[in-house]
Amino acid sequence: MKGRARLHAQLAFALLLAWTACERGSRGPVAAARIAPAVVFVSASLAESPDADGSARRPFAGLQQALSRAPSGALLRLEPGTYQGPFVVPRPVVLSGAGANQTRLTAPIDAGEPVIASDGNVLELRELAIEGSTVGIAVARTSLRLTSVQVRGQSQIALTAVGSDVEVQGGVVSSIAAGTAGKGIVLQGGTLRVRGTVFQNAGRRAIELHGAKASLAGLDATGSAVSVLQALEDSEAMVDGGSFQGIGGPALYASGSRLVVQGARISRAEYGVLAYRKARLELRDAYISDTAVAGVALVLSDGTISGTTISRGGTEGGVAVTGTPDVVRLEKNRIGEPGSIGLHATNATIVATDNVFSGAVLDRQGDLGDAIYAVESNLTLLRNGFEGNAGSGTTLVRSQAHLVGNRFSSNGRAGLVLLDRSTAKAQANRFTGNQGPGVSVSERSHALVSRNRFADSGTAEVEAPCGGGGEIDLRRNNDFLGPAAARGTCP
Repeated sequence: MKGRARLHAQLAFALLLAWTACERGSRGPVAAARIAPAVVFVSASLAESPDADGSARRPFAGLQQALSRAPSGALLRLEPGTYQGPFVVPRPVVLSGAGANQTRLTAPIDAGEPVIASDGNVLELRELAIEGSTVGIAVARTSLRLTSVQVRGQSQIALTAVGSDVEVQGGVVSSIAAGTAGKGIVLQGGTLRVRGTVFQNAGRRAIELHGAKASLAGLDATGSAVSVLQALEDSEAMVDGGSFQGIGGPALYASGSRLVVQGARISRAEYGVLAYRKARLELRDAYISDTAVAGVALVLSDGTISGTTISRGGTEGGVAVTGTPDVVRLEKNRIGEPGSIGLHATNATIVATDNVFSGAVLDRQGDLGDAIYAVESNLTLLRNGFEGNAGSGTTLVRSQAHLVGNRFSSNGRAGLVLLDRSTAKAQANRFTGNQGPGVSVSERSHALVSRNRFADSGTAEVEAPCGGGGEIDLRRNNDFLGPAAARGTCP
């Protein structure tokens, strides 16, 4: 028995040693040796030869021969020259040129096929140009990467991708249907990442998303007849920085999608940013100027605008908000010289905090000029500045508002105006140097005025015009510093 026990003990010890060795060996996989991809050389000037093998001494004659004979994953080095397409990629490859001005893949402008296409095969393009045809690049169900590639001169679309992962680094997309028709990049599903790319007259819509996700950073876009970006059909787009100028419609547009914009500079567009019908907008730290209609507009949409400067707006002013399904928040924005209205709200719910509205001007009929003009809306205004507007600080029409800690100063008419059955609670605000009354209430409207400070109004500090049907609940805890009368009286 003792011998048998000793044998079992020795066997157990041996198994323990073997297990320990296995554990030590399995702690980390041995790094696999990296195998460099096959490098294939391609010439644009040689006649096809059966002896060509893709070596530096015997390069393939033309890209079509190289694509048909190169192994999967090969790096194809394209010598300077023009390669006449169209081309179809039969297996994963990398095409590397000698620069967009030296290596060109082309097809006739009326060609019915893309210059280069791939279905299910990974494709990477570097340092070359794609020119001509109706479509420049078309891919489906694959991964596409472009580095320093110029896509130009297509009659319809520069790049179209279906269910693909697309990455664009640098390069240029230009002269797509002269910028008046066609599209630059179109995604149906999939993802798009663009960094530091220039879009010049890149179709009516430079980037169009359908149910896709996109991250766009540092773009430089000019000259599209409609938009630089249109995010549609439940897409998600993030725009980080970039310059957008000279756009015929809304520079950045979302419908039924989420749009996040940070640090962008937008000028000379119809709208800077337009969120339309069930869109969600997050706009931060942007600069928007010289728009024909509005700097920012939300129509049947909601979201947040913060830290943004808006100047020289158009017919609808700096910010226009209509028919919000949820609250729109404005935080720490500067809206200056916005046109005839700083914020135009219609059937909207808005919370505005720590903003400055200044420099609104009268329209051609001598009307408006208000920092805020709200119709059938619900406003919460906290610690905002309404300064130097040609009209009034805030005008309410069939609207409700709660105002706390705001500054109404040096406006050409009143500080706060209530019309057509509006109601407001004005608490702890300052009304200083307005040419009209600090608070004016008429047309069956009602205002509760408490703990405010009034000084230097051009007429009475608080006024309900005679026969106007307005009511003011003026509490005793307001400060009236004169010289105007505290309250207007009827003869």
